[in-house]
Amino acid sequence: MVCTNPIGQLFRAKLKHVFQLTLFISFGWNNVYSEEISYINIIVESLPVNTPKKDSIYICGNFNNWQINDPDYILRPRTNGKLVVKIPFMSDTLEYKFSRGSWMKIETGSDNTYLPNRTIINRNQDSEFVSIINWQDVGGRKAIPLYIFVLSAGILNGLLLIFILLRIKITDQQKVMNIIIWETFLILTFTGTIIYEFSDPVQRLRISLLLPVIFSLAGPLIMNLAHRFMDITEKSITNHFWFPLILIVVIAIRITNLFPILFPERDVDLFLYYFDFSLLMITTSSLLIYLIFTLIKIIIKRWNQQAYSNYYWNKLFPEMNIIMSGVNELKHKNNYAKTFILILVCFNLILVIKAIVAVALYFYGKFVSQEYLISALFIFLPLQIFWAFYYIINQKSILFTTKTEQFSTLSSNDILLLENIKEIMNSQKPYKNPELTLSHFSELLNSKPHILSKAINEGFHHNFRDFINQFRISDFINMINKNRNKNLTYLSLAHEAGFNSKSTFNLAFKKSTGLSPREYFKQNQFND
Repeated sequence: MVCTNPIGQLFRAKLKHVFQLTLFISFGWNNVYSEEISYINIIVESLPVNTPKKDSIYICGNFNNWQINDPDYILRPRTNGKLVVKIPFMSDTLEYKFSRGSWMKIETGSDNTYLPNRTIINRNQDSEFVSIINWQDVGGRKAIPLYIFVLSAGILNGLLLIFILLRIKITDQQKVMNIIIWETFLILTFTGTIIYEFSDPVQRLRISLLLPVIFSLAGPLIMNLAHRFMDITEKSITNHFWFPLILIVVIAIRITNLFPILFPERDVDLFLYYFDFSLLMITTSSLLIYLIFTLIKIIIKRWNQQAYSNYYWNKLFPEMNIIMSGVNELKHKNNYAKTFILILVCFNLILVIKAIVAVALYFYGKFVSQEYLISALFIFLPLQIFWAFYYIINQKSILFTTKTEQFSTLSSNDILLLENIKEIMNSQKPYKNPELTLSHFSELLNSKPHILSKAINEGFHHNFRDFINQFRISDFINMINKNRNKNLTYLSLAHEAGFNSKSTFNLAFKKSTGLSPREYFKQNQFND
């Protein structure tokens, strides 16, 4: 493989140097030695994927008597991720090999077979670009980490969820589109992580530089998703994407290795080290701030909407002793949406805090390895895709839009109309009339039907028919409780409350309470 008589070769090299020195002293040929020895940069563009990250890469050859672990010829990383070493060209043909510091860790061919010495004949060239294919001791083997399987499952689950979302009809298309955008973002992130795992160490640097872009995009995307599910309107949402766009340009400059042109060679490596670290910490902190503010908005919005949804019922009709399940249905629906986005935001918040701590430890204290850092983050990240899939499939109602889903502010005239409704309902009990219509009811209130309908919808979150049925059911329950010991049928009391048929009564009761009349009274026993 190499020179079989290193002692003899060393002796000949020393003798050649003595001869050159004699010429210099005797004849004053100052350029003899410098012309005889030139230097060439060996640049390694790619390494085997299974190269151990802790091992140094050495070059040896006839320029250093084939010393396998010469510390003067360790390959150093450049700012673009490639490795470089400068070696002297001391003979007509330069021969060399790469190793990881031992003859058992020498470079080999693609099928792990012997690789002849690399050679360079042209001593006038400045650089030689090469790639290392394999190592003798690892032979192309690479164990697949567990998180790769988890990420692959997350990608498949995300694609399936997108397919299902596109097939669901009568939904809020903006909600669906925001979920699809978020799921696509996660799928692309997972795909990039898998590509990173199976890339060679040189190419990993370029891929890892995309991480700040991912963090900067994640904040606005998840905030936009939360706003859609929380019915929060923000006209300037697109302004939040200016920073990621600028960052993409900066990362492009970083990947193309233009920074060394602006800085002295002796400072560029240290500068880029702190530049990459600062960029990563700034974007993760930005994502953390987005998540915290989004979480605060969710909590405030949830509190306000829960208080508002029953506000006028409690204010105007506190005596209503029935389960307001028509309102509860809306509230449950909104609660499902808020729970979905709340858990999603909290999950990402925990991951970001974990990422910031892990990255800080890695860059400062080096208490964690890069492999642990990546696996610790990405083995849990796909869980939000599984969560989204499970929750959306089991609670499709969070994707649907209803008119009562929007909580608007009532005008002073509307509030006055609600007060009049209270007066009429308590004094005249118009709900006892089975033939009561919106037009008839609006005449009692000296109002127009469309104005009355709007006030009922926005104040009580019911249409007119369901609103009237709430009073009929409340009256029915009160009559049952007062006449518990009397032999009165449910149907007769339902007619007295204002229902015109048994089927209408049963449907309205079930819709209002979530139970049939028998089930309701079985669960709600009253004392005589």
